[in-house]
Amino acid sequence: MLVDAHDLEHGTTLTADVCVIGAGAAGITLARALASSNHTVLLLESGGFDLDDKTQALYKGKTVGLPIDPVVHLGLDAPRLRYFGGTTNHWSGFCRPFPALDFERRAYVPNSGWPIARSDLDSYYAGAQDVCNLGPYDYSLAFWQGQGLIDQPLLEAPTTPHTVVQLTNHPVFGEVYRAEIVDSPNIQLVLWANATRLALSDDGNAIHSIDVKTLTGTAFTAAASVYVLATGGLEVPRLLLASNDRRPAGIGNEHDLVGRHFMEHVNIAAGPAALSVESGALAPYVPTLHTLDVNGTSRDVSLQAVLLLAPDILRQQELRACEVTLEYPFAPDDKRLEGVYPGTRHGVELLAAQGFVTKTVVTARVLCEQEPNPASRVTLVRARDALGMPRIQLDWRLTHDDRLSLLRTMHKLGVELGARGLGRLRLDISGYTNDDPQPGDDLDFAVNTGSHHIGTARMSADPRHGVVDPNLKVHSVANLYVAGSAVFPTCGANPPTLTIVALALRLAEHLATVVPGTTVVTPPPDAPAADSGVATTKPVDGA
Repeated sequence: MLVDAHDLEHGTTLTADVCVIGAGAAGITLARALASSNHTVLLLESGGFDLDDKTQALYKGKTVGLPIDPVVHLGLDAPRLRYFGGTTNHWSGFCRPFPALDFERRAYVPNSGWPIARSDLDSYYAGAQDVCNLGPYDYSLAFWQGQGLIDQPLLEAPTTPHTVVQLTNHPVFGEVYRAEIVDSPNIQLVLWANATRLALSDDGNAIHSIDVKTLTGTAFTAAASVYVLATGGLEVPRLLLASNDRRPAGIGNEHDLVGRHFMEHVNIAAGPAALSVESGALAPYVPTLHTLDVNGTSRDVSLQAVLLLAPDILRQQELRACEVTLEYPFAPDDKRLEGVYPGTRHGVELLAAQGFVTKTVVTARVLCEQEPNPASRVTLVRARDALGMPRIQLDWRLTHDDRLSLLRTMHKLGVELGARGLGRLRLDISGYTNDDPQPGDDLDFAVNTGSHHIGTARMSADPRHGVVDPNLKVHSVANLYVAGSAVFPTCGANPPTLTIVALALRLAEHLATVVPGTTVVTPPPDAPAADSGVATTKPVDGA
């Protein structure tokens, strides 16, 4: 059912079995799964069904350290969308699961290692395929080649294996699942509802309720047996840290870890590659749309091959995870090429003098993992938003080893191109072509980020090393959970959405076993209509 928070009476209390804060990929997935197991859900969404400037402005914050968007400098509010569907409203739909190595403890990556294994997520990844409207749960190159849907990538080899990325044609969760959420008798979707405080119980060990406000001044309370924060890697620490009336350091912050280990995906165009093959050989690296039959259902899914480095290579050379594509092919005599990569024409002529004929020039793009660095963090500042909530400050940092790993990855790609007689790569990362980066070096090359905000409430078996346990419960709070990429201990080189959804399905299954379900009572004929803003679900015992 749909509730407009503006229509609620001041001081109202809404109740359910589970209260989920945030209606993005994680929150919507969690609400749907819990509703199907006969649990009632309060799904609180800060915005409405469309972008609202005043609501979006609540995301504004301060950036120090490295700029999170160094090309366009749009600010912390630009990568995120604060309305129903969350950031899936501008998600491109890229999906692939994290490989097994990403879950492992790697001695050369500080603070790495998940408290769960890839095998613990396999069944949930399979379910996430359906939630994201994807094809079969198989990302191997061999499977899709067997279907005749992708050609052999240019650099496929044991040292440089490829995997397949699937792109959903229906990425906007707010559109795909709106009717189901609104029509569900087990879900109260409350729009324009901003959580402003997590209120602890008298003994301080559990959440008693949540303070919620609208921008127009209505204040009300959400009460449930269990609460889940599903607001993303920047807003999860904001609410935990700001709820400090009973715990001065913030909730879940006993070991000063809330907001730390912020990670992004470093995504750069590393330089031009002069190739001896025609542009058609690059087709596997270009997303190509196919209509697939998935258990009798027709789905439009795009497929793309990406190059990885073999796990043994990553271990031996102590490299972070990476994902490489060859894109934007130019004919070597294309006049536009000099504008993109000055000096390329001269380089092509030098290669020709050595007997190498260039047929295509492409951009080598690499997306790299960064290590979970505790100095890369989200904190609160004195400035406040329209609700009186403290705004955030993001101090994004890359380490010397992050940058060195990126450079060595591109060196490896260049060596592979040359060894196979396919071409030459010119590293075009300013300042990093002749010497290894030094610890104090700035990030002095053009970089894109994935708008992936990861790691600020990390998962751990030991409370001293993380904020939530392997079931995503905040270690020090009996009934508070976190969903989304904030819980990732490492970020890999993957778009995070498929893993976010898989973890949400896993959390829903866990909560279904620990939270008693509520039988939904059908309102009598004279009860308020479902869209009136009045709660109609049965209150939770003890809430």
